[in-house]
Amino acid sequence: MTAFVVLAFLENRRHVSARQRNAMNRGISYVAESWRETDEDSPYALALSAYVLQLADHPQKGVAFQLLDSRYGRGFFFKKNKNTNLFCRQYWESSTY
Repeated sequence: MTAFVVLAFLENRRHVSARQRNAMNRGISYVAESWRETDEDSPYALALSAYVLQLADHPQKGVAFQLLDSRYGRGFFFKKNKNTNLFCRQYWESSTY
């Protein structure tokens, strides 16, 4: 649940107040501390946590994506297109990540 709320803040960070930014930062800290505890049968929870860490440019973002890749192999992630500034789906295979 925390990751969903943090995601909403991150996607609208230009419009958040100082109080909301403080809550967002605390949420990012919580996600960063707890993402490793996701169940192995819950790729969605790990993917959401990894996405939040990516958007927040958190130092653990790469480790989270590597764990996602190692647990579930082939998958996808969203990457911001530099030309359009929109997120698009990107696919990868374990050997190319």
